[in-house]
Amino acid sequence: MGKPEQGFLFKLPNDIDKLMILAAEIRELPKYKSLDRRSRYILDLAIEEMASNIIKYGYDIPGERIIEIEINFGDKDVTLTLRDDGREFNPLEANLPSKGDVHERNIGGVGVYLVRRLVSSMEYRRENERNIVTLRI
Repeated sequence: MGKPEQGFLFKLPNDIDKLMILAAEIRELPKYKSLDRRSRYILDLAIEEMASNIIKYGYDIPGERIIEIEINFGDKDVTLTLRDDGREFNPLEANLPSKGDVHERNIGGVGVYLVRRLVSSMEYRRENERNIVTLRI
């Protein structure tokens, strides 16, 4: 049997500057540093894209809200779970980014699309008025 997962739970205020600070803290975790380069890249992208979307688009009413970011490091994979009480949003149903010249297409959707393409799996559920997105890397 493999070693048990090592988990970390972060409570992030809905503030982009705080997200950047948290991302830097996560990069200092010994478990993070032991990941291969590709896994680190995907984890960084997933945290920054998914959390920044929640911060930018998830809340209708101004004020501080807390986004939970949980990272579990296993022997063979990493599980990232984000929980928020913002507007319901299922990233699995997000529209694909429009095609065509980069200067002519609509802004948005590229980050979620990239994350969906790079992770091993993505799951979404809405539970107790909260969005719960689980990604496996």
